[in-house]
Amino acid sequence: MTPVLIAAEAARQTSPLASLLPILVLVALFWFVLIRPQRRMRQQQMNLVRSIELGDEVETVGGIFGMVRRLEPDVIWLEVAAGTTIKVTRGAVRRKIVEASSGGDSGS
Repeated sequence: MTPVLIAAEAARQTSPLASLLPILVLVALFWFVLIRPQRRMRQQQMNLVRSIELGDEVETVGGIFGMVRRLEPDVIWLEVAAGTTIKVTRGAVRRKIVEASSGGDSGS
Protein backbone atom coordinates (compact mmCIF):
# COMPACT_ATOMS: atom_id res chain seq x y z
CA MET A 1 0.00 0.00 0.00
CA THR A 2 1.14 3.51 -0.74
CA PRO A 3 1.44 6.13 1.99
CA VAL A 4 -1.42 8.13 0.44
CA LEU A 5 -3.79 5.18 0.71
CA ILE A 6 -2.73 4.50 4.30
CA ALA A 7 -3.38 8.12 5.27
CA ALA A 8 -6.76 8.11 3.52
CA GLU A 9 -7.75 4.91 5.33
CA ALA A 10 -6.69 6.38 8.69
CA ALA A 11 -8.69 9.54 8.01
CA ARG A 12 -11.84 7.51 7.39
CA GLN A 13 -11.46 5.65 10.67
CA THR A 14 -11.28 8.71 12.97
CA SER A 15 -14.35 9.64 14.96
CA PRO A 16 -16.20 12.88 14.12
CA LEU A 17 -16.02 13.77 17.80
CA ALA A 18 -12.23 13.54 17.70
CA SER A 19 -12.11 16.05 14.89
CA LEU A 20 -14.35 18.47 16.82
CA LEU A 21 -12.37 18.19 20.04
CA PRO A 22 -9.71 20.82 19.14
CA ILE A 23 -12.43 23.29 18.17
CA LEU A 24 -14.29 22.70 21.44
CA VAL A 25 -11.07 23.19 23.41
CA LEU A 26 -10.43 26.51 21.63
CA VAL A 27 -13.99 27.69 22.33
CA ALA A 28 -13.62 26.82 26.04
CA LEU A 29 -10.25 28.57 26.20
CA PHE A 30 -11.69 31.65 24.48
CA TRP A 31 -14.54 31.70 27.02
CA PHE A 32 -12.31 31.52 30.10
CA VAL A 33 -9.63 33.89 28.85
CA LEU A 34 -11.70 36.63 27.19
CA ILE A 35 -15.45 36.52 27.79
CA ARG A 36 -15.63 35.69 31.51
CA PRO A 37 -13.21 38.39 32.69
CA GLN A 38 -14.87 40.98 30.45
CA ARG A 39 -18.29 40.18 31.94
CA ARG A 40 -16.88 40.49 35.46
CA MET A 41 -15.32 43.89 34.69
CA ARG A 42 -18.56 45.14 33.11
CA GLN A 43 -20.53 44.02 36.20
CA GLN A 44 -18.07 45.79 38.52
CA GLN A 45 -18.42 49.02 36.49
CA MET A 46 -22.22 48.79 36.62
CA ASN A 47 -22.10 48.30 40.41
CA LEU A 48 -19.79 51.31 40.75
CA VAL A 49 -22.10 53.53 38.68
CA ARG A 50 -25.13 52.44 40.73
CA SER A 51 -23.35 53.11 44.03
CA ILE A 52 -22.49 56.77 43.33
CA GLU A 53 -24.04 59.08 45.91
CA LEU A 54 -24.02 62.79 46.64
CA GLY A 55 -20.75 63.87 48.21
CA ASP A 56 -18.65 61.04 46.74
CA GLU A 57 -15.31 62.02 45.29
CA VAL A 58 -14.77 60.33 41.91
CA GLU A 59 -12.32 60.20 39.03
CA THR A 60 -13.56 60.18 35.44
CA VAL A 61 -12.03 58.26 32.55
CA GLY A 62 -10.62 61.59 31.37
CA GLY A 63 -8.67 61.97 34.61
CA ILE A 64 -10.88 64.68 36.12
CA PHE A 65 -11.40 64.51 39.87
CA GLY A 66 -14.50 65.98 41.43
CA MET A 67 -17.13 65.84 44.14
CA VAL A 68 -20.62 64.65 43.17
CA ARG A 69 -23.01 67.56 43.70
CA ARG A 70 -26.12 66.47 41.78
CA LEU A 71 -27.40 63.15 40.43
CA GLU A 72 -29.68 62.56 37.46
CA PRO A 73 -30.62 59.23 35.88
CA ASP A 74 -27.87 59.26 33.23
CA VAL A 75 -25.56 62.11 34.30
CA ILE A 76 -23.82 63.41 37.37
CA TRP A 77 -22.70 66.93 38.17
CA LEU A 78 -19.16 67.17 39.53
CA GLU A 79 -17.71 70.11 41.39
CA VAL A 80 -14.10 70.24 40.18
CA ALA A 81 -13.19 73.55 41.82
CA ALA A 82 -14.94 76.05 44.07
CA GLY A 83 -17.91 77.27 42.06
CA THR A 84 -17.06 75.16 38.98
CA THR A 85 -19.43 72.30 38.21
CA ILE A 86 -19.31 70.06 35.14
CA LYS A 87 -21.80 67.57 33.75
CA VAL A 88 -20.56 64.04 32.89
CA THR A 89 -22.27 60.79 32.04
CA ARG A 90 -22.41 58.18 34.78
CA GLY A 91 -20.49 55.75 32.57
CA ALA A 92 -17.53 58.16 32.52
CA VAL A 93 -16.75 57.46 36.18
CA ARG A 94 -13.63 55.33 36.50
CA ARG A 95 -13.50 54.97 40.28
CA LYS A 96 -14.49 56.37 43.63
CA ILE A 97 -11.79 58.04 45.68
CA VAL A 98 -11.74 56.57 49.17
CA GLU A 99 -9.73 58.46 51.76
CA ALA A 100 -7.77 56.33 54.22
CA SER A 101 -8.81 56.95 57.82
CA SER A 102 -6.12 58.79 59.76
CA GLY A 103 -7.31 57.58 63.19
CA GLY A 104 -7.01 53.93 64.27
CA ASP A 105 -3.60 52.61 64.94
CA SER A 106 -0.62 54.60 65.95
CA GLY A 107 1.92 51.91 65.08
CA SER A 108 3.42 51.56 68.58
